[in-house]
Amino acid sequence: MPINKISQLVATVIDYPYLDSEYPVMIPLPLIIDSAIYYDPSMPSNSLDVEPYLSPLILNNHLSFVVENDTFGGNRTDPARGKVKELKITYSYNGIKSTMICKEKATVVLQCF
Repeated sequence: MPINKISQLVATVIDYPYLDSEYPVMIPLPLIIDSAIYYDPSMPSNSLDVEPYLSPLILNNHLSFVVENDTFGGNRTDPARGKVKELKITYSYNGIKSTMICKEKATVVLQCF
């Protein structure tokens, strides 16, 4: 008889409805780069879409890199040679959009928890 009671107890715990419909569990949405433009601030038309270079760098909602030509494909993709450029990143985490602007040679660290 005691073994049967333990089996019933385990079955009850496994079958227990942990999620209450009144209090849904919120699953965080991942970090997403919506857009990333590397550009010459004195001439914004000299720009490069660098989102394809940044999105693969996201790991566990963490993104870290240095704003420089090497990060975005090297000198062959430089939108304004010899000029100090800026990077404008628009990103989303948990459905909230944010934007940051960084100068060339800056280190960007996005950690979302």
